[in-house]
Amino acid sequence: MGMINYFKGRVREVVKESDLPRINELVVGLYANAQPVDTVAFLDFSEFSKTFFVVARDGNDGQVAGMGLVTIVRKWGYRYGLVEDIIVHEKYRGTPDHIADEIMKKIEETARENGAVQLDLTCGPQRAAAHRLYERNGYRKRETVPFRKPLEKTSPNVCL
Repeated sequence: MGMINYFKGRVREVVKESDLPRINELVVGLYANAQPVDTVAFLDFSEFSKTFFVVARDGNDGQVAGMGLVTIVRKWGYRYGLVEDIIVHEKYRGTPDHIADEIMKKIEETARENGAVQLDLTCGPQRAAAHRLYERNGYRKRETVPFRKPLEKTSPNVCL
């Protein structure tokens, strides 16, 4: 492992199509029911929203070492960032580079640059290491109960 380089921006600015296998590896490792993303779905995602990626790359081989994303949401006269998918490849976990912390800092910078006044995220109760990461970076637990309702795909032109 060498130096870690960080890139932030819109999806197409920082993620290459050749990164998809590594990104799929990270996402499938985080979510038990995740399906690998194909090029069509990736391109749809990259054009769809005010979502920004932070990608950490190994300075030696350019491989994705970690990633995170933030989507800027406009709500009642203010903006906030919804943070998701903070993932570091197992090869890079626990290294002196503190990749996850740096990704969190870059996400915060990106959110501020896009007018967000707060950041929100959710995390499973079993992910104690992630809880420590978020708390170390200034996040506080809230007394909320998340709800989710899956919707059936209604259009053949919408990629999931």
